[in-house]
Amino acid sequence: MKQELRVTLQYILLGSLWIFISDELVYLFMSKNNIETMTYYQNLKGCFYILITSVFLYFMLKNHNSSIRKKIWVVIFILNYPKTNYIFLL
Repeated sequence: MKQELRVTLQYILLGSLWIFISDELVYLFMSKNNIETMTYYQNLKGCFYILITSVFLYFMLKNHNSSIRKKIWVVIFILNYPKTNYIFLL
């Protein structure tokens, strides 16, 4: 399975689990009669989810871009020094 599809399916699974489990926890600890408080905590957990997934996305993209930059550097080096022994780049 391609990495893009695997990461996407993992995100769907973990995101769905977060929604269902955190909803149950909010219902467990909150009074069902106080809709305003429940809405507040639902919004709070939604913002927390966005914050955490944004941090993970940032580091994944940073790692991916770093890998691409390294490969571009190797290609530029090879093009600029075509007669060099490249064993050290491996």
